[in-house]
Amino acid sequence: MNLRDLLGITDQEIRRHVDYLHNECFLDYGVADGGQCTSDLTQDGQKLCENPFDLFEEFSVMHPYESEEVHSPSSDSYYVATSRIEELKGIDNPNYDLTKLIQLCSEINIARNFDCRLSIAMILRAIIDHVPPIFGVNSFSEVANNYKNGKSFKELMIRLDTSSRKIADSHLHNQIRKRESLPTFNQVNFAAELDVLLAEIIKTLK
Repeated sequence: MNLRDLLGITDQEIRRHVDYLHNECFLDYGVADGGQCTSDLTQDGQKLCENPFDLFEEFSVMHPYESEEVHSPSSDSYYVATSRIEELKGIDNPNYDLTKLIQLCSEINIARNFDCRLSIAMILRAIIDHVPPIFGVNSFSEVANNYKNGKSFKELMIRLDTSSRKIADSHLHNQIRKRESLPTFNQVNFAAELDVLLAEIIKTLK
């Protein structure tokens, strides 16, 4: 007995599910040597199963948004540690609303997960331009040069203020050219410096 008969699925229900699968899912099917293959049902699936009822006998399907490789990032693919974001969410300060900062941190993680290197540079620039009032100043250059928290903190913030800003500016403001060179992740990787900055923000506002 096949799955269709076992579940008592009608022909109309099967066709409705197949229509959904054509638009939303991948087809996972067995091959002669016992291995498994995956096909985008919207492109090649119909060639593999001309009879849609076969989907409930020899084939199985999976939703692309459940793919761990794309949508469940490992811990090393986060630009901002999730624990830092949770710490920011736990702060209730009467003077500063951290909603936008938290969103920027979440979006830079999305950009990292999908390897959107231009977006990483631009969001990082937005973060460092957003936070200076927390330190009682108007610009991040003042945070880098004047905030009293030791030599190491100052050096890291100067790197954020100079290197990351110049990189972001080059991608934000350069007009189209005959040839382009896209940044590697190493070029936009200021995750350690950003983590130090966020740790200081958390300590200051708690």
